[in-house]
Amino acid sequence: MKAVIFDFDGVIANSEPKHFAALQRVLAEEGIHISLADYYRLYLAYDDKTAFAVAFRNASKPMPDIGSLIERKAHYFNSSETSIYPDAIRLIHRLSDRYLLAINSGARRSEIAQVLTKFELTPFFKVIVSTEDITRCKPDPEGYLLALKQLNADYCLNLEPQDCTAIEDSVGGIASAIAAGMKCIAVANTYTIDELASTKASLVVSTLDNVTDEVLAHIFGERN
Repeated sequence: MKAVIFDFDGVIANSEPKHFAALQRVLAEEGIHISLADYYRLYLAYDDKTAFAVAFRNASKPMPDIGSLIERKAHYFNSSETSIYPDAIRLIHRLSDRYLLAINSGARRSEIAQVLTKFELTPFFKVIVSTEDITRCKPDPEGYLLALKQLNADYCLNLEPQDCTAIEDSVGGIASAIAAGMKCIAVANTYTIDELASTKASLVVSTLDNVTDEVLAHIFGERN
């Protein structure tokens, strides 16, 4: 293993409840009502553009200006108040001196940057892929493949997908990493261990503190 690519919302940032509240509020203003169960079942892995498109399609309502919807959600979503998972901080620090670290997220770049800056994590990540960089969100593999491409270009490497592991919290995110040809560790921050166990994740953990050197070596079939 040579690189670790983190999802952001639900893995590093404890932000999914805030994303749900902001999305729910904008949709309610448009006469569309979604529950928390709807969000976790239908929308969680999507970027804002896709989430709104799906919501309006499911409600059989014409789509208004997508840019306006996204800006309203961003206004309601205050990333400065977002907390992060302590186990993610510990894992980032443990891995950073041995592996290249990157982020692949459907979040806006400004939201990611604000949280990383607040918690002094920016220097650890060599590449950040955000919603502005892709045309197809998770579960499509585009974001993971782009992160890999940028790592190779920026560091003159020739990494293959099998040299990388992704860290995800959602079923759609896991599918994206697997489709990119990468290993994937799933952390039960958002879905239960039983729900994640039904995916093709290489490992499902209750906390990222369980991602030890020995666990990584086992996943990649490495020997000391």
